[in-house]
Amino acid sequence: MNEPRTNRATLLDAQLRFAEIALDAYIDAYAQGAKMYWAMWGPMGQMGIDAVEVMQNTQHHYLEHLRDTAEERIEARSWARS
Repeated sequence: MNEPRTNRATLLDAQLRFAEIALDAYIDAYAQGAKMYWAMWGPMGQMGIDAVEVMQNTQHHYLEHLRDTAEERIEARSWARS
């Protein structure tokens, strides 16, 4: 009976790890390029840099929240069934 819960938890963990890798590889790389572009505008580009940093931080916080929520649900389900 434990096997389906373990499979779900493993699948969810794999999906979240993939999202974290994609975030690090693509979102952070995109943000770095966008910040370099806005830096070329000098002081006028600071608002663009700030917006990119907000987007980047929002993505990181969302993924952390998603992982925390998923782990809490997995723990709650395993505790309720035991």
